[in-house]
Amino acid sequence: MDYPATPQSAAAENLRDTLNMQSAGLTHTSQAAGRGGHAKAIAAITLGNGLEFFDFTIYSFFATIIGKLYFPVEGQLA
Repeated sequence: MDYPATPQSAAAENLRDTLNMQSAGLTHTSQAAGRGGHAKAIAAITLGNGLEFFDFTIYSFFATIIGKLYFPVEGQLA
């Protein structure tokens, strides 16, 4: 007598098939996700590097002004 497959046995079979495909390197979704992940990482690194360069450039332009305002040469304590 054949019994219908239970959801648990079907899920176990699907998991076994998925693991076999992954070990054989037959999954394309992991490669596509890897490429998208690399592109996002490169974009984030580029944006962070650009913001850091912008911050350094702005500070270098205003460093003399900041120095004169916070540390005046003429003053009562100098």
